[in-house]
Amino acid sequence: MITTFLFVLTALYTIMFTVLLFGIRRPPDQPLSNDTPKISVLVAARNEEASIEKCIISLLQNDYPEHLTEIVLINDSSTDKTGDIMCRYARQHKNIVYVYIEMESKKLRGKANALAEGIKRSSGKIYLFTDADCDAPRQWIRKQVSYFDTDTGIVGGFTRLRSWNWFTGMQALDWFFLYTVAAAFTGFNKPLTAVGNNLCVRKEAYDAAGGYENLPFSVTEDYILVHAVKKTENWKIRFPMDPATLIRSNPCPDFPSLFNQKHRWASGGSDMEPGGFLVFTPVFLLYVLIILFPLAGIIPAVTAFVIKMCVDCILLYRPLSAFKATGLYRYIFHFEVLHFAYVLLLPFQIIFSKKVIWKDRSYEK
Repeated sequence: MITTFLFVLTALYTIMFTVLLFGIRRPPDQPLSNDTPKISVLVAARNEEASIEKCIISLLQNDYPEHLTEIVLINDSSTDKTGDIMCRYARQHKNIVYVYIEMESKKLRGKANALAEGIKRSSGKIYLFTDADCDAPRQWIRKQVSYFDTDTGIVGGFTRLRSWNWFTGMQALDWFFLYTVAAAFTGFNKPLTAVGNNLCVRKEAYDAAGGYENLPFSVTEDYILVHAVKKTENWKIRFPMDPATLIRSNPCPDFPSLFNQKHRWASGGSDMEPGGFLVFTPVFLLYVLIILFPLAGIIPAVTAFVIKMCVDCILLYRPLSAFKATGLYRYIFHFEVLHFAYVLLLPFQIIFSKKVIWKDRSYEK
């Protein structure tokens, strides 16, 4: 009986992720507009002295018109030299706005509070969000803005983690997998999320959603904003697979920080919509049955695992090819083991631990 269920779930996984292939082919990757509105790039940082300067330099080197580019640097109560670095660049460049967050507000907490304060100081018609440990390609602003037509409220983008060994490589592959699933659902007009280190939001859409001040608290502020805009039913969400918009970021340095990251994401997305559960539940059940291989037999379990790995390779082919990252395939087995571990463990962690640690702060969902 277990063997039968195992192969039924393997077949379901194969069908489900084959369908997602059509989703990642549906969004047009061609720009829709040549408009150049004033934009605001927001970077909220807390204790990021090691990376913030590289991020700022990459934004200053973008080819978008300087007089239409506003860079809002938000120092979220850093205790290192992050604020000093931000202030130095703000003094040197007229289009950089420095915002200091002395303490969290009574209503908002964490990064959402920092971004809300930054947005109050922003004057752009489109907000572009990225993180302090990220650097943007030269065309990032121009290309992301070009995907906004009159009906588009949000444009997401892919992020590639820097990788140099199996540990960082499996994280990079994992991110491509998660972004690909998100892009596929967006292609079917059923967006799950977009990630805050490469996220663009029209000011009108942000205001229509109520802004962070009127959204429920979440440890994943990007997720809650995307769904608030989606619920207005007035705006389209796009997720192009464009190499010119690929942000680069840093991987987690060790397993504890990687686990904390996954825990935070899972906690923030625990109230996901039916589409998300439609993907997660069969994967979870498939992994449960594979772990019970002594009852099903070694060969059925290994066969199911290999089939799943092949399906994942096929799903990842288009994004890895588009972003010239096919070399990450050599970490496919490491990624599968990582995926196996966190899909099985995180549901129980969410149930038994509501506390999330982020940037030396503790939150409960």
